[in-house]
Amino acid sequence: MAPPTPNAPVSFFRAGDTVRFRFADPDYPVSEGWVLLYTLQGASKITVTADAGTTDWTVVLTPTQTQALLPGTYQYQLSVSLAGARYTVATGALAVLPDLVAAASGSLQSQDERELALLNAEIAARAAGDHTEYTIDGLSLRRESLVELREWRDQLRARIARRRRGGALASALARFPSRVGGT
Repeated sequence: MAPPTPNAPVSFFRAGDTVRFRFADPDYPVSEGWVLLYTLQGASKITVTADAGTTDWTVVLTPTQTQALLPGTYQYQLSVSLAGARYTVATGALAVLPDLVAAASGSLQSQDERELALLNAEIAARAAGDHTEYTIDGLSLRRESLVELREWRDQLRARIARRRRGGALASALARFPSRVGGT
């Protein structure tokens, strides 16, 4: 059984998915020969001609077409045309999400997540007895201490957690000194 076809453009989809919706506008009847174009413009661009039914159009983006779209925010435009005239009948925005099936392992990690993995490996190596300072032939090298690495790791963890919550700040507990001579 095929999924239901919505009567308006979708607000998001994943690259590689089929996108399908119906659209009707009584001011521009399909029966009079109006043609509907659906354009997405963002990191990539695509325009498709909708299939005309008896009373509405059906817009279909194939998996091949959506796979070619880079993830990001897109503007869309629905426009009708007839005899050289073109009119915009609807506009909006949508999100194209990355294709998780086609994505390479680790490719969807943020820079912070990649740095956190490297820091954890460095902390583990240093805990095994590595040195933080060297001097050879008068040249000195100083690397961050374990304390500094752990502080950096904690900052990265906090940024990653904040991003996963949608950017919201964590609720913080504050301690206030008790009042002198009162409650």
